Amino acid sequence: MSNLHFVLVHGAYHRAWHFKFLQEELEKAGHKVSTLDLPSGSEDGPEDNAMSADTSAIKSALETAASHSPTIVPVFHSYGGIPGSDAAAELSEAAKNKVLRLIFIGSFIFPANTSLLSLSGGKTASWAQPVPENPKYRYVPDPIPTFFHDVEPARAQEAAAHLVQNAVSAFREPTKYAGWSGFECTYVFCEEDRVVPSAAAERMLGAMTEAQRKRWRTEEIGGSHSPFLSRPAELARLLGRITAGEDGEKL
Repeated sequence: MSNLHFVLVHGAYHRAWHFKFLQEELEKAGHKVSTLDLPSGSEDGPEDNAMSADTSAIKSALETAASHSPTIVPVFHSYGGIPGSDAAAELSEAAKNKVLRLIFIGSFIFPANTSLLSLSGGKTASWAQPVPENPKYRYVPDPIPTFFHDVEPARAQEAAAHLVQNAVSAFREPTKYAGWSGFECTYVFCEEDRVVPSAAAERMLGAMTEAQRKRWRTEEIGGSHSPFLSRPAELARLLGRITAGEDGEKL
């Protein structure tokens, strides 16, 4: 049985359901796995300050994992890397000492005082539209070409059906920290990513200081923005390689 406890944090519009196939593969390999649904995509979630709510939920999940396991590995996908980084920065010292490394998959990695909308001129992505009944939320009317273009058709349709609307305030609220800077990190590029293309990820990494960048490794996986759906076994093996030889108890 592995000492590792992976905590999988989804991106905007997604739910914990989208990690179900990856979770199965990781558990088959002997790892513990936790997931959560972020409040910014919940029907009863907050309209305002949604990123702060997500940060609190991720922090709680990480603290819980750390209280039950010797070594935790937070894995952030897409938008999840934004509140996830802030959550990592706010962990108790006991929980921080159990973090092996942060892993970002097709994710955003921001410095402090930065939001998605601050980098996009205040505009949300063209593939996301206002919810007619409530413009404080966005939804993705045609998600398969954006998120799931290489996923097997039946699974892609099921994944699309599990998507939710997302509070716009999550994209407007700035980060408090460059939370990733206190940890060893790995960035996983998705070769055919249509949400966070490799060039965009390279720019985020390139904006770091030399000292910050030295704490990052990079890996690559084929396919779309959603390798946890299109190639979950391959992604599980990659996560295993990333953490290989590092799964001893953190002291």
